[in-house]
Amino acid sequence: RCPSSQAFSLVGRNVDPNGIQECFQCCSTHGCNKHICELTTDHVGGISNMDCSDKLMECVGLNALEHICTNISLAKTICKRYCGLCNLMDGGWSSWSTWSMCSASCGLGLESRTRTCSNPYPSNGGDHCPGNATQQSSCFLRSCPGEWTDLDAALFLHANHGGWSGWQAWGSCSSRCGVGLMKRYRQCNNPPPSLYGHYCIGDPYEYELCNGTICGGYTTALDGAWSDWTEWSDCTVTCDNGTTTRTRDCSNPVPAHGGKDCVGNSRETLHCPLYKCPVHGGWSVWGDWSLCSVTCGMGLTHRRRNCDNPTPSHDGNMCFGDPIEYNLCTNGTCAVNGGWTLWGSWSTCSSSCGTGMWHRDRTCTNPVPDNGGRYCDGQPTDYSNCQIQSCEVNGGWTSWTSWGQCVSSTNCGTGIQTMTRTCTNPRPAHGGVYCDGDAISYRECPATSNCTARLVSGRLELMYNGIWGTVCDDRFTDKDAIVACRMMGQHGTSSVIGADSVPDGADPIWLDEVSCLGTETNLFQCVFYQHTIGMHDCFHSEDVGVHCS
Repeated sequence: RCPSSQAFSLVGRNVDPNGIQECFQCCSTHGCNKHICELTTDHVGGISNMDCSDKLMECVGLNALEHICTNISLAKTICKRYCGLCNLMDGGWSSWSTWSMCSASCGLGLESRTRTCSNPYPSNGGDHCPGNATQQSSCFLRSCPGEWTDLDAALFLHANHGGWSGWQAWGSCSSRCGVGLMKRYRQCNNPPPSLYGHYCIGDPYEYELCNGTICGGYTTALDGAWSDWTEWSDCTVTCDNGTTTRTRDCSNPVPAHGGKDCVGNSRETLHCPLYKCPVHGGWSVWGDWSLCSVTCGMGLTHRRRNCDNPTPSHDGNMCFGDPIEYNLCTNGTCAVNGGWTLWGSWSTCSSSCGTGMWHRDRTCTNPVPDNGGRYCDGQPTDYSNCQIQSCEVNGGWTSWTSWGQCVSSTNCGTGIQTMTRTCTNPRPAHGGVYCDGDAISYRECPATSNCTARLVSGRLELMYNGIWGTVCDDRFTDKDAIVACRMMGQHGTSSVIGADSVPDGADPIWLDEVSCLGTETNLFQCVFYQHTIGMHDCFHSEDVGVHCS
């Protein structure tokens, strides 16, 4: 026990391992505080966790003289058990997330990443994680037109992260007599952070236990210590170069009993370069008026100005208004050359059918030639063929052929000769009428040679232009058979032999769909298919036969 009869006497306990009681740990300057030197479960909080340990005697003195248990940030590292902080858990940061995409597709932008105070979460009065949950960094993908060059961006993005200086020498012990604390300091200036570089990681202060050696019953001087730095302030400007600051106070602890004031500055300032400020464009003065755009008559003259006073940059606005100004000008009277009007409508076709002509007109009045100007080139009238519809073409006969061979059924007697013509000169077309008259002409002739009709009973064959041919049975009746037999000199009864009983011929088919009255002397005088010899829509399997008696 230290002497307590004098003012400011120290009260403590024997800490001599040999029990000689010559070495005391003093923890108070007043005898009435003797009980604070006695270790009880109240100080420990009833916790016996061996992992939560501290130097009990030092903690008693530190709490009595320095009130260390009220400074949790120190107590949890030096006197965790004594101050009842074994269940305290400071928060710890999770790992950083990956960097976000750059906020700008060109030029300078920002990217960010985040972390959470969850590894572990703070509990039982533990501190929240120091530092920011969000970190930003400048990013640059490519240059924007008219903005910074790649070199500018590279220089801007070359952020300097802060680095710690070496530790300064330990300060004096906070207690001139008994247990105290001494600290040392380092600065984030090796190098200092710049261009958005990160501040140094870690604490700028380090503490160590110490024992004061001057004990004479006097109050121990307490040196001041800096508080933690505040966060960096917002930049003083929103573009171009500004400054950001942070501050600290000499309050951890405040100097007392003649202790020293804090060493160093209470404020730090850094430059914070940002995006360049936008520069809005401004017009230059107007240039001179140009020459008139025409050598005669009314024209235009113009003058220009440029948006370069200053030139817009860094997303600044372009100049408002027009860069060119126009004015009317005259330069004498011009000769006016004539110009055609648009073509008028086409006239009525000159023919109501077939090919005709129509025309359209224009006049040299757009404009009318004036002051010696030329008349319009070209014609005032335009002609073109026109056809409203095809004209009707009536059929016309060709010339008659020569008389054919005399045809008779006997070597003597009367025969028949024929000559033909066709309705093809021209053929009837577009609703024109067929030729008027007969396509075949007949006359009697003396028979002086062999008979020209084969068989009195059998397949019917006729000679035309010296060639034998057959007749189809379509619509062929007994009246037609009478005329056929009459051609062969047979004037009795006649009948038709059906195609099924007649062998197929091999010669041309001369007549089809024959329709006679029965009074004709020759089948060519009757009506037949298309009024044309040789036209048919049948086959030799339909060849007709006749029986003459």
